Amino acid sequence: MGRMVQLWKSRESSEDIEYLYGSSREDAGLLRASKHGGPVVKVRAVKGLSEADDNFFYFQLASFKIGRLREAGEFPEETYIGT
Repeated sequence: MGRMVQLWKSRESSEDIEYLYGSSREDAGLLRASKHGGPVVKVRAVKGLSEADDNFFYFQLASFKIGRLREAGEFPEETYIGT
């Protein structure tokens, strides 16, 4: 069974970025990351999920995608990642 995570830019500064993540904006979690490296921080989990389910179904993939965006130096308004 595949997984897909959508990401929507929520806030951006010269140093960091925030994205909503999940399958819908209404129930989305929120993450924050430096544009230059370091850990991706979960601000809030996807609504209605336990921490473990959020990590497995959404946050791990969203964090991986943030790493790819950092490598490219591009932070689009919307993006996704799937398995």
